[in-house]
Amino acid sequence: MNAKKALKAVAHQKDTTVDAIRAEIQEAITLAWTNSSESTALLQQKVPSTGQIPTPEELLEYLFIQLLIDCDHNDSCF
Repeated sequence: MNAKKALKAVAHQKDTTVDAIRAEIQEAITLAWTNSSESTALLQQKVPSTGQIPTPEELLEYLFIQLLIDCDHNDSCF
């Protein structure tokens, strides 16, 4: 699943708009990126983004890839 499809699915499930879901996620990302410890900041640097703070799509795509990598190394996934 790609990030845009995931955002659309959540918006449908929550009976709201994609823009509302995206704004809520962006607010959480911004809060996390601006109030992080040094060790957390090191992990955040692994997330590819076009700016200093990733968009919801950028973070979701990164997390999807990490999940697939983890599942590939772990037989108990899903």
